[in-house]
Amino acid sequence: MQRQTKLCVSVGREHLEAGRIESVAAGGADALVIPWRCGDDAWIPELVSQVRAVERNLVRPLAIIVDVVDSADGPAAMRNLIGGSELEDIDFLAISCEHGSSDVLHFRDATRGSSRQTGLIEKLDSPQDFENVEGIAKSADGVMITRKGLHSLAPSAAPIAQKTVSRQCQVAAKPCLVERNATRVIANGGDPDLAAIFDLANVAFDHVDCVVLREVPVGQEEVTNFLSAAAEILVAAESYLEITDRPVRVGFGQPPHTAALAYAIRHILKMQEIAAVAVYSLTGQTSRVIAKNWIACPILAFSSRPETARKMCLYHGVTSRHVKAQLDPARLLETAGMLAKDLQIAVPGDRIIVVSGHPDQTQDQANGFIVETIS
Repeated sequence: MQRQTKLCVSVGREHLEAGRIESVAAGGADALVIPWRCGDDAWIPELVSQVRAVERNLVRPLAIIVDVVDSADGPAAMRNLIGGSELEDIDFLAISCEHGSSDVLHFRDATRGSSRQTGLIEKLDSPQDFENVEGIAKSADGVMITRKGLHSLAPSAAPIAQKTVSRQCQVAAKPCLVERNATRVIANGGDPDLAAIFDLANVAFDHVDCVVLREVPVGQEEVTNFLSAAAEILVAAESYLEITDRPVRVGFGQPPHTAALAYAIRHILKMQEIAAVAVYSLTGQTSRVIAKNWIACPILAFSSRPETARKMCLYHGVTSRHVKAQLDPARLLETAGMLAKDLQIAVPGDRIIVVSGHPDQTQDQANGFIVETIS
């Protein structure tokens, strides 16, 4: 079984200097989180450049999330980062917004003239953020539940808050990210922390899209061990969810055509053996909505826009690839079939659902699908 919950791995200057970026990516990271502090960012352009080189070597997208740490002025920091040409190749900014969704609108204004539409992930760092999560989920491109935010809540409230945020992201069809400590998951000369292992499994049980692993070790063997351990825990939890079935929560905030298609796809999967669902998407909206409806098979998503392919790295159960040109249904079936066989999730004769959009590809809302056989 392929891992569905995405791994976002925090990397810093120490990983860059130790030459560990390729090891982290090759070990299974879907996205890399880079901490940004005002006055301590001269090394970041080199790290971004190295990530893009690794991305080309691995022939798969890698999302880059720049995490604004301890910024006293969120909107100003956003404007400075977006305005810096050396950071134009990032996919998301993760930032705390004191004024919630209104700060998200300031971000939209700051990036409106940019040729690159960087996504915004808002961090939930305070009780007020959790109270405003419905508006935040609607306005931002993703939501991150931070350890700082969970610690700001009463112990009895924190577990429920994580489940509530995940559900709000489900309705809004936005990625939900949760921070966890990487070093507690693996054994460092002793037994691993069972509480941390159960906690990581609960991320999957709460239907979270991505786990953000912090305090990532630098040693080559430690990097390999922790990524392997985290992946095994998540796959085991997801396997249990497949047995017990996942609840269907189609949110009213989702595009109606795509949400209805996702609901229909779920029911087809109960009646037929389907190896994968293939989607071509300009903005990622179609794959995002289908993924948030928790279908029980891999989603193979393609886009001719590299920034969209990278953003889809955060979507639960989605394997994304960049293609050079738009794909019509026939070409999409051929391309998805080759990828499915490469990933060993399908063999010739297996069936695949191909989701198609508008014929002129001017909009990103799917309006139909076909079931085809892989040749």
